[in-house]
Amino acid sequence: MTRLARAFAGVLAEWLTPEELAEIDRQNATAAPGVCHSHDVCDANEAMGEAFKRLYGRDPAPGSSEDAALWGEAWDIARLGGFAAPRGGAS
Repeated sequence: MTRLARAFAGVLAEWLTPEELAEIDRQNATAAPGVCHSHDVCDANEAMGEAFKRLYGRDPAPGSSEDAALWGEAWDIARLGGFAAPRGGAS
C-alpha cells in the first residue's frame, strides 16, 4: 500500500504544480478524517486509477474488496504523508 500511495503522489506531482500540492497539504491538515482536498484541483480518482495501473499493470477490478482496500488505504497513507513532501524509494 505504501508503494501505491507513493505512485499516487507521484501522479499528482506530474499533474499539479508544487503550489497546488502545498495547498492540498495545507487544507488536508485541518480537514475531517477521510477528506482529501486533491479533489478540489483534479479528478483525484483518475490519478489513483493511473497510479494503480502503473503499479499493478491493470485497472482495479470492479467489485473487488481487495482492490478497494488497497485503494482506500493507499489514499489515507498518501493524504496523511502529504503531497508536497519529498518521496523516498519504494518499500
